[in-house]
Amino acid sequence: MSLSIVTQVCLLHTSADLTGTVTVNGQAETRTASESFLVPLPILGPRVRWYPWHSGRFAVDGSFQGMSFFGYRSFMTARGTGDLSLSRNWRLNLGDQMSTRLRIDTGTNEIGIRLTQKGPVPGLEASW
Repeated sequence: MSLSIVTQVCLLHTSADLTGTVTVNGQAETRTASESFLVPLPILGPRVRWYPWHSGRFAVDGSFQGMSFFGYRSFMTARGTGDLSLSRNWRLNLGDQMSTRLRIDTGTNEIGIRLTQKGPVPGLEASW
């Protein structure tokens, strides 16, 4: 079993289109806005790897990482995988990412963002 603190940088590319219509005194007005941004998000957290048969060929891996950015933004991710050793330097990872959550809240009446992703995680790991 191993326990470590992991740091990584997640590149987040998000785009949004927003259309709104307002009616005042019988007059309707429609506005449209769109924005796109690419931002690197540094995250850190614990990672546990357990070898149930002590052979080193199969491991169960779990991690939880996240970061709060100045109280109005946060990014968190949790995943669990099974790792199968293909050779001394290569491992195959298959598992599930329980959640990736980005939250942006300005604390005013402006629009905030809450994005959640879930699903399978395939991967290939190399070490030297």
